[in-house]
Amino acid sequence: MNNSIRQFLNKSKTDVISSNVKYIIPQQVSFPTNLQPPTSAFNSYTNKFKNAQDFYDNKQPIPFQTNTLPKDRSEIRGVDSSIHRFIFNKLKWKEYPPILKNDFMMIQFFPHHHIISNFRKSNIAFAVNIYTIPLFNDIRLRDAMARYKGRYSSLQFFKTKTSPIQSACGRSQTKKLFRELFVKALQTSGVINQEENTTTTVTDKLRGVYAIHIYKVPITIEQKEKVVQHYSTLIKKITTDQNTWNTLSQAARRSKSMNLSSVLQNVTFSWKVGDCKDDRIRFPFINMTDIESKKSEHTKRFKKNTANKRKNKK
Repeated sequence: MNNSIRQFLNKSKTDVISSNVKYIIPQQVSFPTNLQPPTSAFNSYTNKFKNAQDFYDNKQPIPFQTNTLPKDRSEIRGVDSSIHRFIFNKLKWKEYPPILKNDFMMIQFFPHHHIISNFRKSNIAFAVNIYTIPLFNDIRLRDAMARYKGRYSSLQFFKTKTSPIQSACGRSQTKKLFRELFVKALQTSGVINQEENTTTTVTDKLRGVYAIHIYKVPITIEQKEKVVQHYSTLIKKITTDQNTWNTLSQAARRSKSMNLSSVLQNVTFSWKVGDCKDDRIRFPFINMTDIESKKSEHTKRFKKNTANKRKNKK
């Protein structure tokens, strides 16, 4: 023990520590001698490919890139950003009627044979508009706060927009919640089990793009259960109501004349890194034949309109 510390302890009136104790003998610990080295999760993997070319020719798609229903919220992806803007700017609900509307959301459904569904990144894709969420998550409260002109109206509180769309975290969590509740509706409605046990057309009817306008974020357990019930109603309507499906099919046929010329030039159709390019990753369900015909159709129309304008000038 250090001399200065020993002197301090000797002068102390209380018995702080015994000066006879020089060190503490550690407890004897015995270590096992039969420890096994950690095993890798790849030990059970058997390489099925002979070379790199064989690997690229036999790609295994991710579950959400196949014709299966999502079993997790991560298996519900979005659409191309250009298509996302086109849906909410051009396809208003009066032009393309919603299939579901309530206090929490309004949903427009584009089935798999609709031209918009070519640009979905998963079998069931969501295009979410969160900018319809009102201040304080309540329309009547928002309007009442806007009308308030009392003595406290000059406070910073009334100038701050308290909304989930204020932060990136709020936007992300809101989208995740609506995806999660949709998957829960699929599971509780028995659609997934039905698809696994029988050969039905349930998946064919449900796959496509769901354009969701969010009006209110569910907070309580009761509100979340109510959203699940609304989703279940939507699923039942699409899969069992023949009139609804006929209406969707007619809307899809009308979409063939949809003008996408200004959008297609901004769409990134594939991922490319160096010399490696894959057209099946970004849009696994795209029909390039339809897209190319759409491009050529609008090119011809553009040339014809240009020629007519020149004739009129003469």
